[in-house]
Amino acid sequence: MDLYDAEQRDHLRQARSRFNTRQQLILDYRFGLQDGVIRSIKETTAALGCTPEELRAEEREMIRELRRQR
Repeated sequence: MDLYDAEQRDHLRQARSRFNTRQQLILDYRFGLQDGVIRSIKETTAALGCTPEELRAEEREMIRELRRQR
């Protein structure tokens, strides 16, 4: 999925309500959903105070959830 496509970003914005606040922030930071600025893993982990491994695990969990909801 090309997350830089406006239509797919809109889909993610709608889907983000399924997630908790922390997960919503991850989506916002990683895919620029709120401000259009796509942040790296390093930038996102610094903002959230977690390790890259924790962030990747959270992202995997969210992807699984999105696939289940199709």
